[in-house]
Amino acid sequence: MLFICMYIRSCNWQKVKLTVITLLTFMFLLSWQFAPFVLLCQLSCLMVLSRFLLLPASKVSMIVILVAISLLANCVVQNKPPLLISSPALSMVVPALVISVTPSDGSLGAFLRFTIAVAEMSLVLLATVLISGTIKIFMNIDADSHVYQLLLAKFQMGDPRDFDSQLYMCTEAFDYMDLETVGRLCDSGLLLAYGVGILIYSIDTLRLFLSNALETTEDSEAEKFFRSRNKSTIDLSLDSEMFLYDHYEEAKGKIADYEKEEFDDMTSERDGIDGEDTTQSDPDASPYFSTDHIMKGRPDLIFFVGKGYYMFSISDLWSR
Repeated sequence: MLFICMYIRSCNWQKVKLTVITLLTFMFLLSWQFAPFVLLCQLSCLMVLSRFLLLPASKVSMIVILVAISLLANCVVQNKPPLLISSPALSMVVPALVISVTPSDGSLGAFLRFTIAVAEMSLVLLATVLISGTIKIFMNIDADSHVYQLLLAKFQMGDPRDFDSQLYMCTEAFDYMDLETVGRLCDSGLLLAYGVGILIYSIDTLRLFLSNALETTEDSEAEKFFRSRNKSTIDLSLDSEMFLYDHYEEAKGKIADYEKEEFDDMTSERDGIDGEDTTQSDPDASPYFSTDHIMKGRPDLIFFVGKGYYMFSISDLWSR
């Protein structure tokens, strides 16, 4: 737990701390057969604190992964012990990872977030029980049945004639705390100091939870504001682009209509000119058709026409 607290509180030497946590968890599982139940309590506490926004979810997810690696490594080293394979700690890894990577809505209130966190942890415990029970049924494992018999016997719900329960219950360490021990703790002041410390820690934890929930809500509201602002800016840009595009299409249509009108005018003028040329080219319409029409556009005929006219003039003068 010391290295886990150091890993959560500080961001320095992360890889070294994770390596040490993995090795210590592995050795802890090797040294005690009930270590998976301790890890189950540890994972449950970390998950609760993570869903209550008291611990970073990313670091809690990494710790869950390291615990899973240590459990699987012990299964290989110890040749698949039934108590470890069917342990609730190993069955809790998958639901814990699913919940830890699930994002939480920061826009909700503190009470609603608390209710959702309680519901999520209830689902995690239910999934853990179902996975562990399924493994026990399919693999026919009952190595940890005496543990549950002991718990039921402590709550006066089990079989009082069960041998394993009687074996543990006859030991003083598994008995309830007597009133004499409570009196000694009160006389020494330890119980009072313990109660005050727990009360202060609970109040500080509640304050931290409410402040984190408020900060998360404010961050979520600010994020929604900037998101809506960016969306409004994008919508405004799209509207401006559509407005400019519509004006561009309208101007383009006007230009096309104007060019079409100009083309029609030019075509009509050309048709008129061609009609006049056709009228001028008709021999019955004009008596001056022959010379003007032939010489028009034919400069090579000017020489011959001029020469003929000159010879005609000389012959006319000679005849006189």
